[in-house]
Amino acid sequence: MSERTSEEITAEIRREVHRFRPGLYSWLAVLLSAITLPVVALIVSIQLNQNATERAIKQERESRRATEVAMCVVVRTFTEAYKNEPPTTAAGREVASGMAGLRRAYRCDER
Repeated sequence: MSERTSEEITAEIRREVHRFRPGLYSWLAVLLSAITLPVVALIVSIQLNQNATERAIKQERESRRATEVAMCVVVRTFTEAYKNEPPTTAAGREVASGMAGLRRAYRCDER
């Protein structure tokens, strides 16, 4: 067996590179990846956005519930105080009426 020279190896590589022509398989692979990758990226992006939106809605609901519970403590305190000692002024009666409305709106008696 004879050893090939570097010039022969280089010439063979040049011949193979010159002879290479992308075939149908290569073009299909490029076309398929050009279509598939953006579609997959879009689906992943939509899914991540939907999950983030659902988490944000859940956090907002929990925050609203916590706020309503905290408000109920204040509203109950005022309405109980107004029941024990009814207000004597028109402004006081208006505030008491407003607090009673808030108590109903927040459903404080159900909590």
